[in-house]
Amino acid sequence: MERRRINKGNLITIISLVILVGTEIVGATIAMAYVAGSFLEFEQDLLYALLGTGFLVGGWFTWKFARAANRVEPIMEE
Repeated sequence: MERRRINKGNLITIISLVILVGTEIVGATIAMAYVAGSFLEFEQDLLYALLGTGFLVGGWFTWKFARAANRVEPIMEE
């Protein structure tokens, strides 16, 4: 069985990218949810639910971005 090694350079690159891009993605989805909820004059509880949904959607997009980045810069070497 082959041992797989961690490529530390690629790992640091992906972590840095996920922090940078993930912050932008989550911030943008939360901002869009807040603008939509405020524009449509939602009640406060519904606005918070929309913000939570925006956070989850942003997290999902960040996860998809991290997986795509791992395909381009693989963390594990064979």
